[in-house]
Amino acid sequence: MHRDCFFLSISAILLRVFMVNEPLERIQKRGMRLAVIEGAFATVHIAITLGAFTTGLALFLGASDFQIGLLASLTPLSSTFSLAGAYWINSLGKRKPLAAFSALLGRALYLPVVLLPFLGFLGGGRMAVFLLIIACSNIALTLSGNAWTDWMTDLVPLERRGRYFSIRSALLGVVSMATNLGAGKALDYYKAQGSEATGFLIIFSVAVFFAFCAFLVLLRQPEPKMAPRPRVSLRELATTPFQDRDFRSLVLLFSFWAVATGLPAGYFGAHFLKNLHGSFSGLAFYSIVAGLVSLPAQLLWGRLIDRMGNKPVLIASILGVTILPLFWFFAWREFLFPIWVDAFLSGIFWPGIALSSFNLLLVSAREENRAAYLAVFTTITGVTGFLASLLGGTLATLFSFFIWKIGPVTLLNFHILFLLSALGRVAVLFFMPKVKEAKAKPLAEMMRFLTDYMIRRFSLGSGQNQPG
Repeated sequence: MHRDCFFLSISAILLRVFMVNEPLERIQKRGMRLAVIEGAFATVHIAITLGAFTTGLALFLGASDFQIGLLASLTPLSSTFSLAGAYWINSLGKRKPLAAFSALLGRALYLPVVLLPFLGFLGGGRMAVFLLIIACSNIALTLSGNAWTDWMTDLVPLERRGRYFSIRSALLGVVSMATNLGAGKALDYYKAQGSEATGFLIIFSVAVFFAFCAFLVLLRQPEPKMAPRPRVSLRELATTPFQDRDFRSLVLLFSFWAVATGLPAGYFGAHFLKNLHGSFSGLAFYSIVAGLVSLPAQLLWGRLIDRMGNKPVLIASILGVTILPLFWFFAWREFLFPIWVDAFLSGIFWPGIALSSFNLLLVSAREENRAAYLAVFTTITGVTGFLASLLGGTLATLFSFFIWKIGPVTLLNFHILFLLSALGRVAVLFFMPKVKEAKAKPLAEMMRFLTDYMIRRFSLGSGQNQPG
C-alpha cells in the first residue's frame, strides 16, 4: 500500500514537471521567472568552466600552445551534433527532457576533469583524457543549448524579448562577477600554498553543485506546448533552412564572425597567465570590470533592440569590438592598464552583440522549422569556429619563435592572432548589408536617437531645462 502511494506520488510529480496544463500567459510568466533563477545557478558553473579557469587548469597540466587552441576549438566542434538535437526535438515533441538532462550530464563531467592533477601516473596522457572529457561535455551542452533556445523562443513573447533577456543577462552578470572573484581568490590562495590542484578541485566541485541546482529548477520550469511540426528526415532538417535566402545571409555573416573571434580564442587568458604573469584574481578583476559596465549596457541595448531592431545594435556593437584585441599590444607585466580598458569597452559592446545576434537568429528562424534553423546555424558557425581555433593553434605553434621587443613591450606569437582577429572583425561588416530584418531601423537613425537622448539627459542634469 505504502509502495503504491509512493509510486503514485512520483508519477504525479513527473506529470506536473513535464505536462503542465496552464493558460499560455501564466506559463510564460512563471517560466520567465524560473529561467532567471535557473540561469543564476547555471552561471556559477559557466563562469568557472567556460574561460580562463579551464585554460589555467590546462596550463597546469602542461598544455602546449597548440593544445590551448585545440581546447578552444572543442566548443564549436561540438555544434556538429546540433542537427541530431533538432531531430530528437521533432521526434519527442518536447524540449525539456533533452535540455535538462543533457545540461546535467555535460556539467557533471567536470568532476572527473579536476581529478586529473592527482593522477600523475597518467603522465602526458592526462591532457588527452582532459580534452576527451571536455569534448564529451561540450557535446552534451550543445544538445541542451539548442533545446533550451527553442524552448525559450516559445516561452518569451517576441515583443518582450529584448528587455527580458537584457534584464536577465544583467542579473546573471552580477552572479558571474561574484563567481569569478571568489574562484580567482580561491585559486590564488591555494597556489600560494603550493596546492593549486586542490584549488581547482574545490572551485570545479562548487561549479558542479550549482549545476545540479540549476537542473532541479529547470525541471520545474514550464514548457509551452510545441506547435505541430512536420516529421522530416535528418537530411531534410539539414537542407530546408538553406532554401531561405535571408537565413543564408545570416549564416554567412556569423560564419565569418566565428573565424574572426575563433582565431585567438583561449589565447587572451593564456597570454595573461603565461606571458604577463598575471594572477587568477587579475582575470577575475577583468571579468568584474566588464561585468559592472555591462549591467547598464545590457538594459540600454535591450531597449534599443525593442525600439530600433537587432541589426543596428549588432552593427554598432561589432564596430565597438573591432579594436579590442589591439589593446593587448600595449600591455606588459608592469603595465596592465590597456587590458582594463579592453575590459571596460568589452562590458559596453559585447552585450550588444550577444543580445542582438541571439534575437536576430530567433526572428529569422521560421516557427514550423525552428529547431532545424537553430541547429543548422549552430552547426555551420560551430564548424567554422572549430577550424579557426585549429588554425589559431597551428599559427601559434608555427610562430612560437616570434619575439619582437619594442621598448617595454614584447610582441609574441599570440599577438599575431590578436591582429588577425581585429582585421577579421572589420571584414565581417562587409557582409552586413545582405542581412535583412523586417522592422529594423538604419544605424544612422539609432545614432541620432542616442545622441538626442544623451543631449536631453545632459541638459536635464545641468539644470538648463529647470525653471528659475
